[in-house]
Amino acid sequence: MRTNVNPTAAVVPKAHAPAANTAAIITLAAAAGVRHVVDKIFGGYLATPTAGSLTIAITVQGTAVSMVLPITSAGPLVLNCDPPLQGDVNTAITITLAAGSGTVVGKINALTR
Repeated sequence: MRTNVNPTAAVVPKAHAPAANTAAIITLAAAAGVRHVVDKIFGGYLATPTAGSLTIAITVQGTAVSMVLPITSAGPLVLNCDPPLQGDVNTAITITLAAGSGTVVGKINALTR
């Protein structure tokens, strides 16, 4: 049974576009009775990052999991979650695009329910 704060299952966009050399973070905060769902993550770096990565921190069946995708070049990143990522009820999901270093700007977006 899926229970979330969005009973119509409408997609809710989230975005974070910080200053250069700052991690871009989207947090779906833990809330009572809510199971977060992530359908798509997209964004990227405007220049080549020194140590770029995308990390998704999620709790599944009581186990905290951090999935890390190294990103070694500038340009768009598109991650279609099929099937969608679903955390446990009452837990947060955090999506982090690491700071790109120097003057590199990173931006992250997510479609959630």
